[in-house]
Amino acid sequence: MLRWALPEFKWKAPRDAAEALLVTGLDAAGKGSWERIAVGAVHYEGGDRASGREIIDAVLNGKPEYSDFQRIARLHAEHREWDKVKALYDKALG
Repeated sequence: MLRWALPEFKWKAPRDAAEALLVTGLDAAGKGSWERIAVGAVHYEGGDRASGREIIDAVLNGKPEYSDFQRIARLHAEHREWDKVKALYDKALG
């Protein structure tokens, strides 16, 4: 599906194309936690923290594995959000 969907983004404004690709990426991620975390991280780092947080919270509210906590903690560490990093590792270890 993705291969055929890409040409329709070619003539969009960059921001609109990026948003459409993120929607497609999230659909393609299915139930894969690390794929969904990656899409959430792109939203988060791109300035749409609410959308990123929503995707990441959905992963955390499911059945996250230790590696999911690590990936999300790394995102917060890159933003120097140390209280969130600590809370994630406490939850992962607890």
